[in-house]
Amino acid sequence: MLHVPFLAFHWLDEDEEIKFFDIINTKAKGIGTSLNRFKKRESDNLSWIATQLIIDPNSLLYNKGTLIGKRTKEKHITLQNTHNFLKSWMRKSDLAELSKEKILYISLYFFNEIKEILPKQWDDYKQFRLTHIVCLNALAMAG
Repeated sequence: MLHVPFLAFHWLDEDEEIKFFDIINTKAKGIGTSLNRFKKRESDNLSWIATQLIIDPNSLLYNKGTLIGKRTKEKHITLQNTHNFLKSWMRKSDLAELSKEKILYISLYFFNEIKEILPKQWDDYKQFRLTHIVCLNALAMAG
C-alpha cells in the first residue's frame, strides 16, 4: 500500500482560489520519475515489472528498492533505476515478446543466480557496490 498525502480546500472565495492556484502551479514540486512509474504500472509492463521487483518479498530487490525515489542507506535502488536497467536488459532481446509475468519470473531468477554466485558482494553494498545502479545496469546489459 502506498500512502499519498492529499489536501483539499473548500469554500474559498475567488481571491483565495486564485492565490492557491498560483502557489500550486508556480511553486509546487512535481512528482518524481519513480512515483510516475508507479502510477503507470497498470498500463506499462516495464513499470509493473519494476514495481513487482521492489514490492515482492521474494525479490532480492525488496529490501534494497524504494518506490518513491528517495534513497536511504538501506534502500538505494529507485523504481526509476529498476525500470531503466530492465529496459536496457530487454533491448535487442526476445524478452520483450514475453508476458510481463514471465519477464518478472526471469528477472527474479536472474537476480537470484547473481546472489547465489556472489552472496557477500550482493549483501555488502558499502564494500562491493554490486547492487549500485551502475553495476545493475552492467549486469542487465550482460544478461
